[in-house]
Amino acid sequence: MSSSHGRLDHSQKDHSQMDHSQKDHSQMDHSQKDHGQKDHSQMDHSQMDHSQMDHSQIDHKLVSPPSVSIVEKGRNLTLVGKRLSWSDALLYCRDFHWDLLSLRGPEDQETMDELVAGAPFPLTGHLWVGLRRSHRGSEQELVSPPSISIVEKGRNLTLVGKRLSWSDALLYCRDFHWDLLSLRGPEDQETMDELVAGAPFPLTGHLWVGLRRSILGTSWYWMSGDPMDFTRWEQASHQSSPCGGVSSMVPSTWGQRSCEDHLHFICSTGPTEGVNKVHFYSSTREKQTSC
Repeated sequence: MSSSHGRLDHSQKDHSQMDHSQKDHSQMDHSQKDHGQKDHSQMDHSQMDHSQMDHSQIDHKLVSPPSVSIVEKGRNLTLVGKRLSWSDALLYCRDFHWDLLSLRGPEDQETMDELVAGAPFPLTGHLWVGLRRSHRGSEQELVSPPSISIVEKGRNLTLVGKRLSWSDALLYCRDFHWDLLSLRGPEDQETMDELVAGAPFPLTGHLWVGLRRSILGTSWYWMSGDPMDFTRWEQASHQSSPCGGVSSMVPSTWGQRSCEDHLHFICSTGPTEGVNKVHFYSSTREKQTSC
């Protein structure tokens, strides 16, 4: 379930040393959005208007699920009739709306209950909202998986020996490091290959990096916001999935993989003193809407 600001808009809108120890971890900034006046006068049970989308590259089941919306203090709350994991629901809301819903008080809870009661389609027993427990302080197996790191131009690249889906790997890196790795040029690619070649544990055939394709098109971008000035795609890379990784065979190549594949992944950590963390979620996000 998501929330949004103002009028609802469903258009598309975030090698000198090897070190085998764990790195210190950066805190993620979960800042809230400001919200504006409450209006329960209308419930919008219509489907999302995707008339301007490039349908040749869209998974219609993902882009156009049934939905119902309600306006509350300038926020559009949209109940989406698509079953996703929590992390994929988070990315969906940030691509098509603004964010997963946060409940700031009893009035928000009542508005959400009104929305759920008016749902025109069968619901699961529970609904996702933007509530999440940090990986910090969780079980030791998740907090301290095997890893290997390398330093390159002030960045620590860390290959994590934990198999996660793409979106869970993204959240893990943002909790404990800085972000999933972006490759800004051939030198970054060579550093990554050196890291992968020195891995002291068996690797999955592909590794997650911060490579993502716009759901509403064919353009790829880095989740960190770094420019896409360099590519090394494998020859037969298809466009069926919006999640990208690299092969663990050196020299590595890039390719799309199913977002639900559980793969090892590479995080990066750069100089953080005096730096504000601003996450980049979509290449075309312009409207302040959320679900």
